[in-house]
Amino acid sequence: MKKMYIICFLFLCAGAAFYFTYLYSKENMGSNYDARQIETESQIPVEPMTNVSYNDIRINNLTVVHLQVYDLNNQTFTEEKINTPVAFLEMGRNDLIEYLNDYMKNPDEEDVKRGLVAFELVEFSKEQVVIRKTYEQSTEDTGYYAVLENGYVTIYCGDKSSVYDYTNIAAGKLPEQILSKTIEGFYFNDMIELYEFLQTYSS
Repeated sequence: MKKMYIICFLFLCAGAAFYFTYLYSKENMGSNYDARQIETESQIPVEPMTNVSYNDIRINNLTVVHLQVYDLNNQTFTEEKINTPVAFLEMGRNDLIEYLNDYMKNPDEEDVKRGLVAFELVEFSKEQVVIRKTYEQSTEDTGYYAVLENGYVTIYCGDKSSVYDYTNIAAGKLPEQILSKTIEGFYFNDMIELYEFLQTYSS
């Protein structure tokens, strides 16, 4: 009987030894696998991220340009596709913003008459550019004066001291009756009358 207990004890010891050996091997193999996996994944090449500047994007002849027009007086808004201006070609975002700012310093005659108050960049990409012109006519129109100075007509605001525009209308282009009025100051009630005068006598 005593012999039987000894044999059972030996079997239990052997089983326990086998079980703990199995657990140790499994844990060790798992750690090695994780380490190998991490090492392998770390060797996979990663595409470097690029930081593309807006000014690296350039306008080309395939870029679609839209012009928005906002009239503050009438509360109207329009948008139309226009031909890409030659001046815009090869411009980046910052170049275009600078161009629009420069234009505001010296807008063309038509924009001045319509009361241009802003020329802004709304959207910029290689595929599409959106620009916006905002107009607002002064509601306090006190009239204008056409005054002959140094042989040419200068347009003054209603206060007769603030220059509205320097024209290329020479004294020789004016009829005698109008010429005599411009010496003292030929008065126009509003922009419409002034515009008709300019359209008639400007070259």
